[in-house]
Amino acid sequence: MIKQFIFILFSFIFIPLILKSQICCIKATNKLAHIKLENGLAVEWTITPETRPDVYELVIPKSTKSKVTFFTDVDSITFHVEPKRTYSFVVLLGKDSAYTKIVTRPEPAYFSKKYQSQNNNKTLVENPEVYELVNIVIALTKKGLSDSDLVNHNTKYYNDMIKYFEKFKYDKVVLRFDSILQNQWWKYFYLKMDAYAFEIKKGKIINGGVYERVNWEYVNTLQPLLSDLQEFYLRTNFSTFYNDHKILYAQQISYLQDSINIQGMKHWLSKNFPTTNYNCIKVIYSPLVYGSQSAISFQNNRFGEAQVHVNFPYTDESDIAFSEIENILRNGSVIFTELNHSYINPEAEKYLTNADFIKAFQELDFWERKDSPAKIAYRNGIKCFEEYLNWSLLSLYIVDNAPKNSQEKLISRIEYNNQEIRGFLKFKEFNQEFIRLYSQKKAEETVADLLPAIIKWCRKQTTIATKQ
Repeated sequence: MIKQFIFILFSFIFIPLILKSQICCIKATNKLAHIKLENGLAVEWTITPETRPDVYELVIPKSTKSKVTFFTDVDSITFHVEPKRTYSFVVLLGKDSAYTKIVTRPEPAYFSKKYQSQNNNKTLVENPEVYELVNIVIALTKKGLSDSDLVNHNTKYYNDMIKYFEKFKYDKVVLRFDSILQNQWWKYFYLKMDAYAFEIKKGKIINGGVYERVNWEYVNTLQPLLSDLQEFYLRTNFSTFYNDHKILYAQQISYLQDSINIQGMKHWLSKNFPTTNYNCIKVIYSPLVYGSQSAISFQNNRFGEAQVHVNFPYTDESDIAFSEIENILRNGSVIFTELNHSYINPEAEKYLTNADFIKAFQELDFWERKDSPAKIAYRNGIKCFEEYLNWSLLSLYIVDNAPKNSQEKLISRIEYNNQEIRGFLKFKEFNQEFIRLYSQKKAEETVADLLPAIIKWCRKQTTIATKQ
């Protein structure tokens, strides 16, 4: 009787838990499905039973609910989703079961009315304290100490930094950073960019309330490291080093702000990509950054912001071969070739399903040399095409802004660097064709209007090569 009572009691406790843990099932006879969002847009989805779970990450505004419907060819399921939640279900595809999750993320940035009024129509250059803190931690890692493409080792500032912080290179946060970078070096961009979400308030590192994350994915990579970073900040008395170098930061910011015409770059890009507009441009830099730059843009509350994360263009011995105006254009090219991605990419991605584009870039070996930086970094058609456009756009900017007798000199260096060093096999031909199209365009036409023509040219080149 006691055993029977215990069994009945167990049943009352666990049956509701079992029922609660059950997830919904829908059926499919085809792997192709679609996810329909609140705004009416539909996203194509491939049902993949072998990926367990198969996750679709969805960004939705803070404090809102959104309707999301997952459609197969024979069934559907709808969720009313909120930020930072997970919604699980199973798709029965014949004898297979695809465990699927919709994971909702908050928007990466929130631009309040106050933020908009403070930043509208601004072009800002910044080196915030937490941002420089993270760059210094990166520089102290084994990866940073050995990789001169990530960290500029050839400046007085670097030597000052090493002298001040070298004794802390085995600090816990430095070792944690190094573990990340040794396994996934590209997380360098994520860590550095995500640092921009934080600020110092009363000696404590806190989120500044504008950015949830600043990298291209869905979580802030710096957040799990924050406690150790805080300890490093206090133990090293970081603010002393940062304050001692504020004059240098101010001089470098002044040069970037006033001498290389960032506002002119924005005007030129806005004119040539008229469907893309940004209310604010931010250039975020560190004296420690060298060859690894990045860019990202945000849209929130009808306010657009484009960010570039770049190095400072220190003078070097190659500057002697160029005039003052040529060096200004060369120094500005780092910012221009990052900023223009915020204009190029939205326009280029309109052609993802274009037949000429698909045919032109289905074989990347035609466009990228094997084992080259191009082949390693730009692994699909759209990324390859966007990078060709990126540096070719710099050539067009030079055509409009450099003296006639400087244009060939500057453009030939761009072509050599991209084709011979970076490994974009057809860059010179592509670049010359784009310059030709630009020089012959009608007065009312823009660079954006020329994309169909350059894509057709790309397809023609691959077609000729196939026939040979």
